[in-house]
Amino acid sequence: MQQADQKTIKESIEKVIVYFDKQIALLDASIKTMIDAHPDWSEKDKIIQSVPGVGGKSKFFKIAIVADMRKLITILNVMEKMKTCRQEQKTNCERK
Repeated sequence: MQQADQKTIKESIEKVIVYFDKQIALLDASIKTMIDAHPDWSEKDKIIQSVPGVGGKSKFFKIAIVADMRKLITILNVMEKMKTCRQEQKTNCERK
């Protein structure tokens, strides 16, 4: 019985991994399409590709950092404000 359960669990995990691999491939293709369609990102991609040892997913990550650092900072600031607001609301609810 236990061996059958382990086999079922292993098969389930393998299916999840296959699904995630497919999703990652789709995301990589979407990112490449977006980079190719945007002249600024495309230029940054060419520069990053010229660095030895950089490729694939690492270049997408670096382009995202270079191209959207301000957006990331804005998102982090908004998230921090939301966290503070939730904490204040919780404190206010506890006082009532």
